[in-house]
Amino acid sequence: MRRSLFAAIFFVVACGVPGAIPPSSPVPSVSPAPSPSSSPDGRSLSLAAMQRVSATAGFVSGWTGTGLGLARTLDGGATWKKLTIPVSHLSELRFIDANVGWAIGFADRGQQVGCLQASSAPPCRSVVLRTDDGGLTWREVLSVPVGQGGGEMIHSLQAIDAAYAWVVVGDQSCPAFCGSELRGTTDGGTTWRTLYQGRVGPVRLASPRYGWIAAYGPSGIDYGADGGNVLVTSNGGATWSATLRGQPIIALEATDLQLVWALARDGAYCTASNCEKYELFRSDDAGATWKSLGNPKNQVASACGGGQLAGPLFASAARGWMGLNLGAGGAEGTGGLLSSDDGGATWRCAKVPANVALLSAADPDHVWVEGDDRTGSGASQIQSSDDGGRTWRALDLGSLR
Repeated sequence: MRRSLFAAIFFVVACGVPGAIPPSSPVPSVSPAPSPSSSPDGRSLSLAAMQRVSATAGFVSGWTGTGLGLARTLDGGATWKKLTIPVSHLSELRFIDANVGWAIGFADRGQQVGCLQASSAPPCRSVVLRTDDGGLTWREVLSVPVGQGGGEMIHSLQAIDAAYAWVVVGDQSCPAFCGSELRGTTDGGTTWRTLYQGRVGPVRLASPRYGWIAAYGPSGIDYGADGGNVLVTSNGGATWSATLRGQPIIALEATDLQLVWALARDGAYCTASNCEKYELFRSDDAGATWKSLGNPKNQVASACGGGQLAGPLFASAARGWMGLNLGAGGAEGTGGLLSSDDGGATWRCAKVPANVALLSAADPDHVWVEGDDRTGSGASQIQSSDDGGRTWRALDLGSLR
């Protein structure tokens, strides 16, 4: 499986653990980026999701109104083909290979009718889609009408093959995303069943039987018994056991059935552009025991400064990355990219690529990272590496605008 991470709420896909890679700490080099451009009607490209599936194949999707639904490359990003989608936008992508894929989409009401506006038009819906031909055609396998808040009702898509997938579904009665359940399918989306009911954040499916979720108590993403807890299942979601307790977990990652990471963040130390207090945990026994790896930002403060972490994303037991971006705030700075070659024990940070919010790795060498141009256009830019992040080149997305 290929690996992706989506900052905002969340996360990563894929399995398979290549051998450990010797540590190295070169200074990354980056090829000049193409000048950010807009479409003829002035729209800037803003990516919702991306996934690098192999050295040559990958997919990107754009938000509603940017002119991009979905696009595919089969030559490492040298050229792109736009693909038609049956919804307004795709917010998450999970491709198993260049042909088989899953996606979360949002279908608006069309005709400039708002989701909460009184109208005879069909309601807005969040949907799960499946493709078997590389995104040329899609079929809808799950649909949930939007709730009172009008926002998207499905997030945190995980898929390990054409049959097994998880998603988190919201509570339609809530004015905001305050209630949810974990649903799973074992037959490619033909049927779904509830695996866990309650407040669910990030999830990580590693095999048909093994997976982890962050479940929140009455206090939400917080410390203590009423805060966040990592739960693990070894029987496909039939039963759950609490492992890492009382931590404000915002991201989960795993490279196999044993090696798991969890990232906690103290929201009291956050602004719109920066968060200071993180703690990264790692388990080598499927979550039975955990070791704190400390705050990655403390190791890189002098190199990259402030920002919010997106991640972690690990492509092997040793090699991983985290994005550093300035979020929705207007703070000055570059953000950057954190990298580790020892399983997250130590981190280094480079200011280029800058302001990284989305990450995807096909393997330890072939990586994409995305950030937006904060010099004026706000357009998304993708940097591609074929050597594990030692060097980077900018992909030309001009044809997608």
